[in-house]
Amino acid sequence: MHLLVDISPHGYGHIAQCAPVVNALGERLPRLRVTVRSAAARPVLASHFQGELQVLAPGPEPGLVMADAMTVLPRASYDTYRALHTRWDAEVAEAARALKTLRVDLVLSAVSCLPLAAARRAGVPAVGIGSFHWAAMFQSYCGTFEGAGEIAARMLAAYRDATRFIALTPGMPMPELEPILVGPVARLGRSRSAEIRARLHLEGTTRLALVALGGIPALLPLDSLPRIPGLHWLTPGDAAPEREDATPFDRLDLPFGDLIASSDLVLTKPGYGTFVEAACAGAAVVTLARPDWPETPHLVEWLRSHARCEVLPPEDLASRELQTTVERLLALPRPAAVRPTGIQEAARVLQELLPIRRDE
Repeated sequence: MHLLVDISPHGYGHIAQCAPVVNALGERLPRLRVTVRSAAARPVLASHFQGELQVLAPGPEPGLVMADAMTVLPRASYDTYRALHTRWDAEVAEAARALKTLRVDLVLSAVSCLPLAAARRAGVPAVGIGSFHWAAMFQSYCGTFEGAGEIAARMLAAYRDATRFIALTPGMPMPELEPILVGPVARLGRSRSAEIRARLHLEGTTRLALVALGGIPALLPLDSLPRIPGLHWLTPGDAAPEREDATPFDRLDLPFGDLIASSDLVLTKPGYGTFVEAACAGAAVVTLARPDWPETPHLVEWLRSHARCEVLPPEDLASRELQTTVERLLALPRPAAVRPTGIQEAARVLQELLPIRRDE
């Protein structure tokens, strides 16, 4: 059986949402063949997906055009989508031919709509998976431009053409798709906090705080991180301060999931993967405010109900407020870790759509 996983070229969050599900499906079906279509580098994919992968170049769907990791460029995003939709039928036809050539049994899209439309044309079952869909994001940022309504309607029709759509918890409501709602999905790292403290010659009671700002270190000059007794910062290597209470986490050479699982606190930006992985590790979270991103209030509301969480505006990161917030969160009792129940729930949905083979 052959599964094609098509991943939006818009950061690593979509990889984090689908890879644990694909890995669980592979454990259920050991002879499953997986092809991944993605813009991510092969080492990144290999760190998330188990087993052998065939990797193909990404499809033409853009996601949104970004100025940086938190700033959407609406006009550029609209222009990119408009260019794609002027050749929509040809792109769908070409993608459908590729599915037949590859002899794909099931398409999993995280969460582009064009692969779903192509699968429909090729007669291949297809599943969308995500905490949002791009039609909603396009409408939110680009809906006022001329012709945007027609583009959004075509995108939404493609999502509705999917055999199934799996909506992840937490995420945006999607009543327009009537999705299958599953629990959280996260890659579970292994806590190696004792090992990290030993390697860094730290006291056994020292707490670890991970800075995971995902491409936006300019928002926080890392040499301005507060010095908090009994706390050691693990920082991005490209902007790490030379301080006795901070270490570039690249030097540890550990999987990022293990770093989250080893941390008492994570300083990050709103995003499904880091939020859910932190909640599954029982870590506290300080997150930047991102009010324009439509998914943010749903992610933050869920995180506040399952973990210790505070939201700070970017301008507060270099102020005394960050220290006060970190100390307040770490003083609270550590909650029970969240269980990523959505992994097996989503894997069952996929398994039901694959053809039954006697040799499985």
